[in-house]
Amino acid sequence: MFCIKKISLLGCLLLVLIGFSSPLKAISGAELAYECLGANQYKITLQVYRDCSDATLPGNQTIDLNSMLCGANSTTVLTLDSSYEISGIHASQIANSTCNGGTMPGFELFVYSGVVVFPQTCEDWIVSWTGCCRSANITNLSTSGSSIYVEAKIDSRYLYSSPRFHRQKLPYYCANSTHTNRLKVPTRYPSNMDSFVVALTCPLQGANNCLNHTTGLSAGQPLHISPTSAIQIDNIRRELRFHAKDSVGQIAAVALTIYQLKNGDTVGYVQSDFPVVVIDSPAVCNAPVQYTEPITNTAGIITLYEHYNFDLCSSDNLIFSFIAYDPDGDTVEVDLANTNLDEVFGVGNWTVLANSTPPFRPDSVQCYVQVTPTWQNNSYSPLNSNLKRHFRIGVTDGKAPFLSCTAIDLNLSLYQATFLTIPTLCAGVNTQHQLHAVLDGPNGLDSAQAFNWTQISGPPVVFSDATIPNPSIAVPSGVVGDVVVLEVTVTTTPHPITGVQCVAPTRMVLPYDTSGHCINPFPNFVTGQMRIDSNLNCFPDTTEARFAPNTVLLFEKGQDQFYAATNGNYAYQAHLDTGTYTVSVTTPYPYWSACPSSQTFTIDTTVNPQVLDWAMEPLFLCPKLEVNLSASAHMRACIARQVWVNYRNPGTVDAANAYVEVDLTANLTITNSSIPMTNLGNHRYRFDLDSVEVGEYGRFFIMVQASCSSPQNDPYTIGAHIYPDSICTTQLPHLTISDSCTIDTVIFKVTNHSAAHTAPLLYWIIENQTIVDTGAIQLGMGQSLSIYYPGTIDKVYQLVIDPYNTAYAASSHVHCMVVDSNFVDPPFLYRPHNQLSYVSIFHGNTVGSYDPNIKVAEPEGYGTDHYILPNQSIDYTIHFQNTGTDTAYKVVILDTLTAALDVGSLMMQGSSHSYTWRIKPYNATGLNILEITFNNIMLLDSNANEPASHGFIKYSIQQTPNLPNSTLVENSASIYFDNNAPIKTNTAFHTVCDNCYPLTITNNSVITTIVATKNQASATKIYPNPTNGLVVIEQSVAQAAEIELYTISGVLVKRWKTNQQIEYLNVEQLPTGTYLLKVVNHSSSELFKLIRN
Repeated sequence: MFCIKKISLLGCLLLVLIGFSSPLKAISGAELAYECLGANQYKITLQVYRDCSDATLPGNQTIDLNSMLCGANSTTVLTLDSSYEISGIHASQIANSTCNGGTMPGFELFVYSGVVVFPQTCEDWIVSWTGCCRSANITNLSTSGSSIYVEAKIDSRYLYSSPRFHRQKLPYYCANSTHTNRLKVPTRYPSNMDSFVVALTCPLQGANNCLNHTTGLSAGQPLHISPTSAIQIDNIRRELRFHAKDSVGQIAAVALTIYQLKNGDTVGYVQSDFPVVVIDSPAVCNAPVQYTEPITNTAGIITLYEHYNFDLCSSDNLIFSFIAYDPDGDTVEVDLANTNLDEVFGVGNWTVLANSTPPFRPDSVQCYVQVTPTWQNNSYSPLNSNLKRHFRIGVTDGKAPFLSCTAIDLNLSLYQATFLTIPTLCAGVNTQHQLHAVLDGPNGLDSAQAFNWTQISGPPVVFSDATIPNPSIAVPSGVVGDVVVLEVTVTTTPHPITGVQCVAPTRMVLPYDTSGHCINPFPNFVTGQMRIDSNLNCFPDTTEARFAPNTVLLFEKGQDQFYAATNGNYAYQAHLDTGTYTVSVTTPYPYWSACPSSQTFTIDTTVNPQVLDWAMEPLFLCPKLEVNLSASAHMRACIARQVWVNYRNPGTVDAANAYVEVDLTANLTITNSSIPMTNLGNHRYRFDLDSVEVGEYGRFFIMVQASCSSPQNDPYTIGAHIYPDSICTTQLPHLTISDSCTIDTVIFKVTNHSAAHTAPLLYWIIENQTIVDTGAIQLGMGQSLSIYYPGTIDKVYQLVIDPYNTAYAASSHVHCMVVDSNFVDPPFLYRPHNQLSYVSIFHGNTVGSYDPNIKVAEPEGYGTDHYILPNQSIDYTIHFQNTGTDTAYKVVILDTLTAALDVGSLMMQGSSHSYTWRIKPYNATGLNILEITFNNIMLLDSNANEPASHGFIKYSIQQTPNLPNSTLVENSASIYFDNNAPIKTNTAFHTVCDNCYPLTITNNSVITTIVATKNQASATKIYPNPTNGLVVIEQSVAQAAEIELYTISGVLVKRWKTNQQIEYLNVEQLPTGTYLLKVVNHSSSELFKLIRN
């Protein structure tokens, strides 16, 4: 028994569980889990097992958050959600547990939770909890009353959630019997996760601080078992199997780590430390219920995959059966306490029947299970899509006092329609809405063979086309209380092996708005202004000047996020539901800081509106001029187009004597402009702006005409440079790249105007969208470096520095030897002069006829899949034209922003006409809508004035940080001219990929020469190069130097110091490839490319 075999069971338990305990030694185990709510936002759940023979637990727990790679750490308090008893005792005996003042071993589960927002995206966030103290009744650890420690790792580059543990009863096992413990797995988890791998690990009392086990036990064998090799983990069925040793009672601390794998890499893990109770009294022990295999399905399955994974059509019921039996001959029954069907499918949507009629006996039953999934109005979101539903059915022998039970664990993936948009119907008006259904399947968004929309009930609607996934519907005027019910039936493509098709109907329920605030769904709103904190008191005084418009604010309430932006009156307004919100400024202003950095307020329904003002403190005192070029339409030969020059000053002081210089290629001519210009010669023009005030936005246009002899696809370039272009801080990246050509060589000159680089920066040379050479540079402040590359006829070249960084630097395309008259300049993979906000370059090719209502994305991306790197920002331009027969007085653009775009980074860059904009509260899909309104635009029709019939809006936005490869970033818009039906633009799309650009290294030499800020008194030579052995590093004289060897991607391999003139480096053990060798002495810093062949 637990103590001495001659003592009765209950007396022994009393002695062990009560007699040996001490104050606060109540914790028998703990485990962490996390749920992703959005980028860098997670709900953390901590479950703590309490031994009821000791003191209770507090109402709050503190967890630690740490990232070594990002150098960040903080703490968060979790609050108690619930606590309940989970003792594995029969219901008739539960009153005798120690949780209820009795003597039987009793345990409670305390569940704590809270939401954390990581300050940045890091791949090594560690969430940890330390508690005191472990129960003294734990029998397998040598240290009594120690602390308990558990942790979880989160790679916040991925929007994944951890397993969500399911535990309704803590199983008690019997000595001298074989047991199979179904490991806890998530109720819902992403089906495109590769796998979960479970491993036995050691119980911890701190980070990497294992507790010692008692003699004969270890982390891999935490229980007394027989034979000693009998404990094992089955990662396919997620089972822990062992044979408990005879005559040994145990309360063992068992620790598991569950690793989450994606593409074979660990993207997170969670630790579970839980108690296992083994009873050694034959009088009350009995063998556990078993079930036979295989499971037999009778209806509703497209494919029954191995390891208990079902695929199901949403229109079907899942019906299957399994056989359970009890080796002791006890009556077998369904164990509702160990069944989670209500949680997963809802009350009333499942049935389990236990058949014990012949040939079955009471100790062996056939269980028939029917499940009716009822998931309607499904909104697609990357955070919620493709979630497998994990469900559990328990069976028991009902034997008192300790249950002998088992559970069968299954996964269900559903083929169903989900909706990208679920519109809100407005009462009292006829409205038009765009629908969009997609097929969501076990492996993500799937291809469908057919769609068919019908109406089930409600005021009659009219479909534009009921056989496409995204029809528009005309909805008649209704009254509050009316409901439109639609149904879309999606037919899948035939299964490649079985040929089976799934016909999956899904309903969409659309009620008419009941709040009376159809445009703004919530009647309560908060408003405020941004003020320049000139007296630096961190308070927005009413006498202080108002801050710049177009500033985005983020309102957060739990997982809900809402955005608002300041308008031309320098004020913002946000309609919000009741609750408490944390508000922050998300628009990046490198010269400003919001004070305070965030504010918290609660919607008070008795006060409307509420006021929340902001103070913006200057960090530097200087102007910061920015310029952006956009054309109202594509260039066509012999037709003048408006090209708009938008500028602003987000700096902290006025910019005096400002002006813009514009230069054009020879095939373009400026025919007119909205402000005076000076012709500087050589296709360059100057436009004086006088003083540009702090926060001022301005714009002017120039009429540009392509030559009448320009062929179609004739390339052209327009550039703008605003002055003064000084930068006040050296902390912002500031590389300039100039280019030139010789007869057969492309030359890039790179100059660093910011602080010295602390590590080499990767660069690429791109030839016609193919990476043909790589290397790295490292420059001090003011240093320049020239890169020479052999050119080829009819090729264009671009230099990109730090290509994986949002703040990369890139040259323009260099055309040295283009002789083919039909040569077409390929699209840019990288935006030229990306770091230089005072420079804007507009590239294009002349066109013939085209669709005037389009969305253009820059960069375009590589290939037909438009590959771009993670974290690369995107510029979107929406072009529109009035092709009607009369003037358009109002134009509205609705642009739904996919979850792959970071709304908080949105920056408006330019437009053809005055406009207002706002972020509408996200719809049921979890997506925000950018609404742009051109009031009183007076846009002439194309028949009356073709050039004046065009308009555009341009904005820049970042990707959601660290998107995984293959993420599709789609963006389209709907354009409303007055009260006409919307015109849908094309869908601009990109595919995120960090290794999809073509790579063909030519091994042509790249010669780099650093021009130092001081005269270089010595020169260094390295030889032989290439080599596979010793490299000689020879300085001109013996002197102190530091030598560093890096990989081509900038990873440090070796660093050492020397005072010798000649040093040797053995590269024999290094992999073949290109390396960078850096030699720094008192007079120079030199960088060499070293090839290990």
